[in-house]
Amino acid sequence: ILYTRTAFQGEVEATHSRVERSAQEIRGAIREALVEREAALEDLSHGVQTAYALGAPPAGLLGPFLKDHPSFLAIALADEQGVAAPGLASGRTDLIPANVAAARCFTSARGQRQTTYDTPRSAASSLRAYPELLLCEPVVGTDGRFRGALVGLLDPVAIASVLSREARRGREVVTLLDPEQHVLASLDPRVAVGTSFAGLLPAGAVSGKDLQSFTYVPPWEGGPEAARALRQHYSAYRRLPASGWGVLVDLPASSLYAALMPSAYRILLLLLANLVALYAVVTRFARKVSEPLLAVNEAANDIAGGHFPSAASLQELAKNPIGEIQSVALHFMSMRDALAYRDALTGLPNRRLFLDRLGLALAQARRTREGLAVLFVDLDRFRLVDDSLGHAVGNLLLRTLSERLQTCVREGDTVARLGGDEFVVLVRPVVEEEDAARVARKLLEAMRAPFTVADRELFVTGSIGVSLFPNDGNAAEPLLNNTYRLYTSAMNDRALEQLALEGALRKALGQDQFVVYYQPLVSVRNGCAVGAEALVRWHHPERGLIAASQFIALAESSGLIEDIDSWVLRMACAQAREWHRRGRKNFKVEVNLSARQFQQPDLVGEVTRCLRETGIPAGTLEIEITERIAMLDLDRSVDILRALRALGVHVSLDDFGTGYSSLSYLNALPVDTVKLDQSFVRHVTTDPGDAAIATAVIAMAHSLDLKVVAEGVETAEQLAFLRGRGCDLVQGHLVGVPMPPDRLDIFLEEHAEPLLLLQPDR
Repeated sequence: ILYTRTAFQGEVEATHSRVERSAQEIRGAIREALVEREAALEDLSHGVQTAYALGAPPAGLLGPFLKDHPSFLAIALADEQGVAAPGLASGRTDLIPANVAAARCFTSARGQRQTTYDTPRSAASSLRAYPELLLCEPVVGTDGRFRGALVGLLDPVAIASVLSREARRGREVVTLLDPEQHVLASLDPRVAVGTSFAGLLPAGAVSGKDLQSFTYVPPWEGGPEAARALRQHYSAYRRLPASGWGVLVDLPASSLYAALMPSAYRILLLLLANLVALYAVVTRFARKVSEPLLAVNEAANDIAGGHFPSAASLQELAKNPIGEIQSVALHFMSMRDALAYRDALTGLPNRRLFLDRLGLALAQARRTREGLAVLFVDLDRFRLVDDSLGHAVGNLLLRTLSERLQTCVREGDTVARLGGDEFVVLVRPVVEEEDAARVARKLLEAMRAPFTVADRELFVTGSIGVSLFPNDGNAAEPLLNNTYRLYTSAMNDRALEQLALEGALRKALGQDQFVVYYQPLVSVRNGCAVGAEALVRWHHPERGLIAASQFIALAESSGLIEDIDSWVLRMACAQAREWHRRGRKNFKVEVNLSARQFQQPDLVGEVTRCLRETGIPAGTLEIEITERIAMLDLDRSVDILRALRALGVHVSLDDFGTGYSSLSYLNALPVDTVKLDQSFVRHVTTDPGDAAIATAVIAMAHSLDLKVVAEGVETAEQLAFLRGRGCDLVQGHLVGVPMPPDRLDIFLEEHAEPLLLLQPDR
């Protein structure tokens, strides 16, 4: 193959040199022929000038000129207006126009006072094998005045004979082109006189530059585009300076390939012979290696099936004399060792390898009296991501997290994955406790940045526990266990209490232990209650009424939160129907959704069913989500909120100001109301920072045509501040605590008029 390619490249180079040489030689021959005729016509011009100077008629000079120069078919003398009198012409005068004033050669001879050429095109000339070639020579008097021009008609056969005589033996095709790239003559019978080559040749040919060599595909070489290389011509172009004509010499690619065919046949035969010999050698060799190859295949099948072959079988393969089989056996051994100590998902060290490295680090730390730290990293809300977005997204998130963690530690430190969303980091040496704290802060900062996973932007956070050697333990296992913060009896008791509480929580739904309380939402403008927020409470048979803050986190971690959210949604819609029946048509009910409930696929369908079953208007229901839930997956959140608003349901964004609080995010979320978190309202009259944040949030929301609800309003001073900033609604103990629906009915009856606490002067 290499020989064939080298031979082809050599033949291509030889072809380029061949056409370049031919074009140069043919141009020289044509130029020599034209120069000879230009000189003869110039001598005649001098004779005419002398005749004009002596007052003698110049007509007698034309006949003898034709006899002495048979390459001219006719000669005529045109005056300064381009008119040739009948007496001033000789030869085939019918071929020369009586008026050549418009001919390019005449205008050029008159304007430039030099010999010029022209190729007049007519219906008659297009039928001839060769074109008519006019040669114009200016006649200038002794006084420098232009007296006219000699117009000579060259015999085109004479020029064509030069092409035929000078063409090299072979398959080169010679074509003579005028300055506009029209054919004057060609040795190719398929190319007619007058054929235009414009657009076929490179731009250099049109601009008058000589092209050393190039390739092009002429239009008469028809065929599929895939066979373009077989139809191209290897060409060279040379331009004649005086006439502007060009000599095009090209050689079809087919002739080049024909010259290569004998070599190609020989190479093909040699290749076939080599293949036969190679087949014989390989067949003989295969018989000798088939047994170890079958053993390699069996080992590979064992690995694919989830278990490794025995160490004895791999060692036997490693003794094979074939180096490749030895390499495969050693590679299998390395895989066996690597997979035993590496996490399959992230490639990080697993628990086994981490404990081994921790043991070595401890031994060295004891000798050098240095400290070290073990940091346990747990990803918050990973189970939510894994359940709502799928295991594939969860795995991508874990791999991305592992890469980030590795960038936060030094080269000598170790990042390992223990399983699930649990990672552990070994940091050494540690001189002071602040060294470990610094690494922990760096890890938390890395986890705080958004994660782009599967074209989704996810926001998650992490928790980090730290144990130090020698303060928290002298061995590997105690140090690792202490990072879980399970080493004190108080913490262990609290874990058991949480476990018991989870068991009771699972029974609570089936035993109707949950109740819904409602906290009024009051308009700042008129002091009237316009709605209520539904808040779940747990009526524990032994511990009494338990607020949501004490069991919601446990419900989320145990997977019970979706059932609780669905129950609260149904109860709130049913209560809204009761209020509507009693005449409170515009009284809204607001329901909180957890992250798991908001991400479940049939949320919109569930809300639709609740509205249909209770018969309340969609505008009566307001769905409330936190800012952090909305930002967990911004694109999905936007789609869900748009679908809810399409039903007519209102949407409010809770805890605004505690998370991202970005105008761009708020503008992207289709919500109706923003709830200002009570952490800012609490000190709004005493803390300038909280006051500035509250003012900014209200202004930001109003700029987007959103209503603002202030949570946790407890004093008249807070209310006055919020009224002054244009807050729309308030919620808190100042205007009403959470209460059962029957007590809320009484409350609404008692406050049918605007609440006195909301009057400007109170």
